[in-house]
Amino acid sequence: METPGNSLKKERERQHKSLTSIEKALNIHIEYLEAIENDHYEILPQEFFLKSYLRLYADSLGIDHNHILKLYENHKQEQVIQSSDLIAHLKGSSLPGFKKLFSWITQFKILLGGFIAVMLTILLVIWITYYKQDPPIDNVQIVPAPLVAKTDSLVLNITALNLTWVSVKSDDLKPKEWLLRPGEAITLSAHDKFTIRVGNAGGTKLTLNGKDVGLLGPNGKVVDLVLP
Repeated sequence: METPGNSLKKERERQHKSLTSIEKALNIHIEYLEAIENDHYEILPQEFFLKSYLRLYADSLGIDHNHILKLYENHKQEQVIQSSDLIAHLKGSSLPGFKKLFSWITQFKILLGGFIAVMLTILLVIWITYYKQDPPIDNVQIVPAPLVAKTDSLVLNITALNLTWVSVKSDDLKPKEWLLRPGEAITLSAHDKFTIRVGNAGGTKLTLNGKDVGLLGPNGKVVDLVLP
């Protein structure tokens, strides 16, 4: 079966291009490119960014990206069908061993769910009892806002120095996502705050009300920011 991964890999090898050269041209980590070629999409970012990577990869090889995206949708549907057929086959089996297996799995799920609920309750009680401050949040870098004059609104400018993806939530609105190529920029406004996720810290520049936020982190690092 033709998949987006083997189609891209076959064309790349036909053109005698290495994954390293594609990585440099698109500024997409080679691990992501390998995952795409092996159709291991579960390790890639959200589907919005995955489709953008597929489109960029196809364009770099001169392939119709709509064809690649169609192959991706077909591949995704095929995986769902195969999983459903396997489950239906196992559940419908008349072999006693399978019936015992599903019965054991069901009982295990019930016991595991009860155990997890008890442990969560105990941990919650301990946390409430012994901790007064908020717990640390892994991989979240809270960047203090630069000093700006007080205004009725906040204006955030995001400029891509290298290929990057960003997700921004203005105040309490739903977050929006973008894939930005080098030199592209977006400007957003909010009343109270921005909640931001940046996919390439070293390749992204942020300014808040005209003030540079500063270095977000190294190239390729995903960081979460709250401004101001």
